[in-house]
Amino acid sequence: MARKVADVMWEMLAKAGVQRCYGIVGDALNPVIDALRRNGKIEFIHVRHEEYGVFAAVADAYLSGHPVAVCGTAGPGVTHLFNGLMDARKEGAAIIAIAGDVETRLMDTAALEELNPYKFFDTACLYVGRVVNPEQARAVFTTAILTAVVDKGPTLISMPGDIASANAPDHSVHDFMIPAPPVFRPADADIDKLAGMIEAAKKVAIFGGDGCRDAREEVLQLAARLKAPIGYSFRGKQWLEHDNPHAVGMTGLLGYGGAYKAIHDADLLLMLGTDFPFSEFLPGGDVKKVQIDRNPKHIGRRTAVDLGLVGDIQATVAALLGKVSDKTDSRFLEKHVAETTSFHELLRHYVEKGPGIKPIRPEFLAATLAAPDRLALAATAAKALRPDICIVGVQTERFPAAWNAMHGGNLESRQATIADGIGVKAPGALTLPVIKALVDDVVLVSEDDIEQAILMLLEIEKTVVEGAGAVGLAALLKERARFAGRKIGLVLCGGNIEPLVLAEIIERGMVKSGRLARLRVNVRDVPGALADVAALLARLGANIDEVQHQRAFTSLSVERVQIEVVVQTRGVAHIEKILAAMRAEGYDAERVG
Repeated sequence: MARKVADVMWEMLAKAGVQRCYGIVGDALNPVIDALRRNGKIEFIHVRHEEYGVFAAVADAYLSGHPVAVCGTAGPGVTHLFNGLMDARKEGAAIIAIAGDVETRLMDTAALEELNPYKFFDTACLYVGRVVNPEQARAVFTTAILTAVVDKGPTLISMPGDIASANAPDHSVHDFMIPAPPVFRPADADIDKLAGMIEAAKKVAIFGGDGCRDAREEVLQLAARLKAPIGYSFRGKQWLEHDNPHAVGMTGLLGYGGAYKAIHDADLLLMLGTDFPFSEFLPGGDVKKVQIDRNPKHIGRRTAVDLGLVGDIQATVAALLGKVSDKTDSRFLEKHVAETTSFHELLRHYVEKGPGIKPIRPEFLAATLAAPDRLALAATAAKALRPDICIVGVQTERFPAAWNAMHGGNLESRQATIADGIGVKAPGALTLPVIKALVDDVVLVSEDDIEQAILMLLEIEKTVVEGAGAVGLAALLKERARFAGRKIGLVLCGGNIEPLVLAEIIERGMVKSGRLARLRVNVRDVPGALADVAALLARLGANIDEVQHQRAFTSLSVERVQIEVVVQTRGVAHIEKILAAMRAEGYDAERVG
């Protein structure tokens, strides 16, 4: 069978690192989706609505760092993609949208469901390409993919059905590679100028945004060297707050801690990867300001800066670290960290002194309605509606307070759990009698059970649920026989899960299911051996994620070398097929993870 234009598109998308496509099948997309089926390397995730699909794709691309495809059929299906593509542009998510289009013979005739993709998507997309001839297809695909991946934003390929099903030209078959991210930082002269400003300042503060996503370690090293407090925008909070001894909270309408005073009391403020939009919360001319951002349009548009540098935060700060000396006076840092600590203690005050404070503080209410107490509330409501209903509470093994109370146990609580929303050490004195009276049982689930439930909800229901919200499904999975044949109601609540934690759960889940595996191959240490292994894995349908080439750290003889590759596969059976094929080719191959 001749290769179709749509086949070429999916091959190029797969080589670019696309692993999933979200969308709905429609008439105009039938040839495109049929080609996706033939390709077999990209998972199609069917959604209930195109807008749902594009927002899921944006979240996927943002969390995974990989490009993601989304598709909508002609007319209304395509228009539903717009809001999500705007979100992708703001988030900097690599999204390639495939839009169904009317056949080329009907273009510009006001045909049913015809839409001008250039006019409609110009605001939302970095690039819009309409494929009107098979000879032009490869160039459109290349531009759309590279623009999305390199410039970090949404692009759109408008694909008429007659072009998608047309035979692809012979010259469209070629290797397609995505370049590694370039080292993008200011010139040495500008780095030296910045280092001089830092050396001259007695008090330096850092204010970070989403641009610090991949630069957390470098920013923390810089802060430790400069004795600098770190404040952050809402977008930077997820990267810079946790396990950070220099963290002083946020500024702005949602501000807390010592961030506002720290950035206003500093001699020099380093604004790293942030386009913080609330100028009134940023310091004025009495504080020198340096702004570093990948996007030159961000420099100086929220507040006047004394030095604006264009570059990646990780590469820029890494280059800067070797040019600045350690500061010894930590009083500025200690002052604002202490203010932040005082803020958190104040929140605890409202909890601990809550019964005596009128009106009721929200901090006290939230703490009072902790996990066992929410169980009491749910049980009270459920029993009022259905007195005969059986209610089973679920807790994590790391915090078994309600289980102990129900079963007379004495299990100890641990320090942390992925289900931190229900990580309490004791049920409330007022609600415990309600639990004992109305709840039939409390069961415990492990951290692995909860991870499995989070991943299953994400993959099957396309729903992001935090650890505490997934424990009900975790209990079902753990005790299948107990609940088999019964009508079960699950409470799914809360999507408050850190992106890094969710990404780790996804990766660990892929390992457990065999979709991500580490293989070890022993080969002769000759030129081309690594390329041969990579080519064989490609033919076997495995996508290489990581490669380690070991010469020194191995017990093999000197003419041999050990290659470890992390590959994406379709599951355990696929892994066994890959290993069998490699051994048949004479390779000493085994799975090691």
